[in-house]
Amino acid sequence: MRDLPAADELWRFEARDGIEGGPTIVNGTGYVGSADSHVYALDVQTGEERWRFETGDEVTGAPAVSEDTVVVGSTDGLLYGIDTKDGTERWSFETTSDATAEVDTSPTVINGTAYVGGGGIGDSYVHAVGIESGSERWRFETDESVNGSPTVVDVASADAESTTDRVVFVTSGTFDGIAHALDAGDGTERWRFQPEAQVSASPTVPVDSTVNGTGTAQTPDDTGEDVPPIDPERSVYIVNGSHHGTLSTLDTVTGETHWEVDTRGNLATMPTVAGGIVYFGSQNGVLYAIDAMSGEKCWAVDASFDTGLGVTADPTVVGDTVVVGTLATIVLGVDTDEGGTRWTFSTEGRPSPATVVDGTAFFGTDEGTLYAIDVPNETGNSTGSRVLRGTLGHHDHTVHRRPYPDFTETCLNCETNLAHLEEPSYCPNCGWELSA
Repeated sequence: MRDLPAADELWRFEARDGIEGGPTIVNGTGYVGSADSHVYALDVQTGEERWRFETGDEVTGAPAVSEDTVVVGSTDGLLYGIDTKDGTERWSFETTSDATAEVDTSPTVINGTAYVGGGGIGDSYVHAVGIESGSERWRFETDESVNGSPTVVDVASADAESTTDRVVFVTSGTFDGIAHALDAGDGTERWRFQPEAQVSASPTVPVDSTVNGTGTAQTPDDTGEDVPPIDPERSVYIVNGSHHGTLSTLDTVTGETHWEVDTRGNLATMPTVAGGIVYFGSQNGVLYAIDAMSGEKCWAVDASFDTGLGVTADPTVVGDTVVVGTLATIVLGVDTDEGGTRWTFSTEGRPSPATVVDGTAFFGTDEGTLYAIDVPNETGNSTGSRVLRGTLGHHDHTVHRRPYPDFTETCLNCETNLAHLEEPSYCPNCGWELSA
């Protein structure tokens, strides 16, 4: 492969079937699900198994970890809460009574609530579930099954009396995709966006993102007319997987389109925003870097090594390296500045999205192998939108942590009267966490 250096393998763990979701790393333990119907907890230093938990069917999404609970879905239609210490079941939540229901995406956990989309013919809902007891707080019905993990963020409020609102962004639909913005407190729909083709991956919202310059964006029809630059932190990025391969940028409050980039390629990954750049891959093997403010292309590189095989694993960024996997059974490190390939690692099977902690990249394959490899010249952790918004999952202290006052009878965010509730942990109106 062009005489590129190879990353060093530190260890590997063999499950009995494929690993599609990326591993979640918390406090020295890696949590990963497999199509062999198990969730595994592993020592991240050695790969030694600490415990395993058996579900009723395949686990295809990544687990989410909050405090002492692992939250994970299975294609048996259940969402599970598992004790991080010993792998015992705390609770299970049945999304619907339909036997065809599946939970095949990754849950997102924010302040005591797990948000997850239903899959299969029998479940076309977004569910909000309390992780202490596994009780459902609300559900929202979509037109078709949910095809990506929810992204949950605090965004600027459209209400002059409130500074921020917590919003759940989620995509649904097999053929005619829709992006939904839901109120995190009660699940009501704020707006929806329907592109011309399927929305093929989870939406992404950046946070604390450094924007490149203060330039202008171009109108979607490429007339060259200048329009005001957008605020990346008030933007949600989605891709659709048709032959157009469009990256759309929407206003988080109104759902209006800021700009669109047409790649003419079938897009296959969730976009990742880090350092003011949006990274995503296509099914013909191209990795793109797009300026988050203007929509201008920074670079696009062939990550397939002339095979034409797709970039199918969501990118992650550590330092100035993009780590991404392809159908060519290769994981590679790409320079964030110019798009040059720095190193490669050959896998046995199609790689899952990677998680990087302390300079070590962890990822699985559809053959059932979980790898730990050393990322050359990097010692940090994954950064960017996937980490900070709960869809990468391994730094749970980065997700919406803020100082909480002692509980009062009124929600300090939306001023809802809570006097009738006994020691509530969250506001049922807006989803605001009421205690640390």
